[in-house]
Amino acid sequence: MTKSEYMEALQNKLECFNRELRQEIVEDYEQHFAEGIAAGKTEEEIMTELGSIEDMIRELPEEDIIQEEADAQTQERAEKSMPEPGRQSYTYTGEYKAVVIDGEIADVRLGQSDDGRIHTEYTNSDPDYCYYQYEENGTFYVGVKRDQNSTRAAKRAVKFMLFGKTVKVDLDSSFEKNFRNVWNVGGGGDAELEIRIPSGISRVEVKTRNADIEVQDVAPEELDMRTTSGDIAIRHVTVDRLSLNSTSGDIAAEQVYSGSMDVHVTSGDMALDNAETGTFRFQGASGDISGNHVRGSVVTIGTGSGDVELDGAFERYSVGTGSGDVDIRVKAGAKEVRVGTGSGDVELDVTEVESTEVTVGTGSGEAVIYGSDMARHHVTMGSCTVGNGECKVRVSTGSGDAEVRRRG
Repeated sequence: MTKSEYMEALQNKLECFNRELRQEIVEDYEQHFAEGIAAGKTEEEIMTELGSIEDMIRELPEEDIIQEEADAQTQERAEKSMPEPGRQSYTYTGEYKAVVIDGEIADVRLGQSDDGRIHTEYTNSDPDYCYYQYEENGTFYVGVKRDQNSTRAAKRAVKFMLFGKTVKVDLDSSFEKNFRNVWNVGGGGDAELEIRIPSGISRVEVKTRNADIEVQDVAPEELDMRTTSGDIAIRHVTVDRLSLNSTSGDIAAEQVYSGSMDVHVTSGDMALDNAETGTFRFQGASGDISGNHVRGSVVTIGTGSGDVELDGAFERYSVGTGSGDVDIRVKAGAKEVRVGTGSGDVELDVTEVESTEVTVGTGSGEAVIYGSDMARHHVTMGSCTVGNGECKVRVSTGSGDAEVRRRG
């Protein structure tokens, strides 16, 4: 574990404590690292000196845990119901500039409220997790967290055979958390957190760990969604800035209208349909991306081994893959198209563009440029240029094949 990973884990553990305490502890740890490094110690040695974050958290006073800032009756009802599994519903009245949702192990469903208030509904059968909410500096925070009381209540032990001997292990909080993370048990099965927000909220942030996110019929200025292994589904959303991040989950977006859309996916796939955006940027490692009926000004796609399939109208296209294939149908109005692959094949259709200049180059593959009259320009292990139109089309591939269809 590196220092940055250690500090990120520390801040995550401190999320349920008040801001002053969080800041004090983080600054103290940063100072400890600075002094240790100045003394010639390694990050590993410093982390060993600091010890277990879990043990430190257990020693913090419970009165520093953030309490709900709701009216007394709502707070009393929430405190009584928090440790109990089942269904919990709340309504909050207030003017907020931002909403931050952390579903953790619960699937999150975000929609529009019609009465100007925030409505939440939490369902979970796992007593180790509980619902929370609070507000700070005009931001409404709501989500699911591990219940500290449930975790500390009692140590549980298991016995198993190891090399012919019986071994007893206490399931303390750190061991249990790692066990749940590795085997993906405890939470996330039937846990759901449904949030309905009113219009007028400028920023919305939604994140989960191994749970899904669904968003529909909302229109904040900025929408940021992040998940580790869950899927993201977004439909009928209008935003100025949209950010979607997934490690291994898939992303599906339909009827999305945004000024800018940024997507980062490691191994998941993305499907984008009936969307309009100013700039669309996609960065992936091994996932595929497909887009149908998509409009915008600039599209930038980069992926390692994923395939790209796009049918959309943009002024400028920039697409690059390592070993993935590319299949693009360019609409009228395009001014520049650039496609590059390492070993992937390219199929590019620019027949709807009135005037083009197409240049195709390949290292060890074959490239063909077709005209509407079926004129055929062929090149092997080289490059060629056809036409002198206003839209500049550049295609290059290392060992893949390329096929371009143009008008004329």
